[in-house]
Amino acid sequence: MGTILIRQRDGEWRAPVASVYEAEDALQRLLSAHPQLIPGVPPGSFACREFQTDAGRTDIVVVDPDGAVTVVECKLGNNPQVRREIVGQLFDYASRLGEMHVDEFDAQWARRTGQSVFARSDSQESEFREAIERNLTANRFRLVLAVDVINAALRRIVEYLNRITDDNTTIIAVEYARYSFGDIEVLTPQTYGEDLAEVKSARQAHDSQVWSLDDIADWVQEHEPTSAALFESLSTGLQKLQFTFRSGGSKKPAGIFARSAIGDLELRPIQIAVLSTAAGGYLAVELNFASWAKAWGATDERRSALQTLQENWANVPSLSKVMEPIRDRRGDRRSIRLSLFDETAQAQMLASLASFVADLT
Repeated sequence: MGTILIRQRDGEWRAPVASVYEAEDALQRLLSAHPQLIPGVPPGSFACREFQTDAGRTDIVVVDPDGAVTVVECKLGNNPQVRREIVGQLFDYASRLGEMHVDEFDAQWARRTGQSVFARSDSQESEFREAIERNLTANRFRLVLAVDVINAALRRIVEYLNRITDDNTTIIAVEYARYSFGDIEVLTPQTYGEDLAEVKSARQAHDSQVWSLDDIADWVQEHEPTSAALFESLSTGLQKLQFTFRSGGSKKPAGIFARSAIGDLELRPIQIAVLSTAAGGYLAVELNFASWAKAWGATDERRSALQTLQENWANVPSLSKVMEPIRDRRGDRRSIRLSLFDETAQAQMLASLASFVADLT
């Protein structure tokens, strides 16, 4: 930032005095009250302070009118953690947000702000909800490091992270320097990494699309024809159990199968996505227990039904290895190639899922 000069009428130009924040909370309150000060956040966006995740409280989460999600972590330059810990915290919080179901996200939002995130939007609620859910499912976030001073190390880290992360993740650092001149204070935001982030956002917007089951079936038929029948049997079996498919909105075919008619929780045990390899890619099936594991505590009666389902899936030969870390609580989601998930294994998995649904209804 160059030299700033201020003058009053008929006075001389004078340099203001750098003003410090009394605490990180002051910067957090400023940005939550005026989220438009955050680069890339459009008018009409709204913010939630101290948004609770399993990793702790995120300083600020912002949702814009189109359902885009921005995660902000604030640190002051006199904090020795500003270079490393702020980055680790930001990615930890984002990873936990990516595991949230949209209803859990809304519940946490309402707990902190006093009202549903959907009550603030002028958009149709169903469309707004789906947009937020797509971004959560795809781990598509704008990450912002808000500081009072940007140092060389932080600039280097931001540039490196934008190079190595995919287009779903953009990261910028913003210096919110303050100056005082008598009773007047001036805020001078300066952004680093915005050009890189805008390029990634443009690529992501250009390349992403909403995928239907027919689109994914066509992709499988073209790129992995030996798995076409397996995909057909899996999708048909899940639909018979009243699980509907929703696209994740991504560059490659992806989406989730979800069933929302059970109590207070939407069940979405199966996600599908094309995963990249040096040879091109393959269709993977992800077993996802993240939302269930969080919503149902150890004393919840439904937990026993969930454990039975996990045990039954672990007894399916094709699923035993991927279920092991889930049962050992070393993770809530694991993927398997669709080509390894034969029709016999699918039939066993679907029968267990049908029993599980019946136990809960």
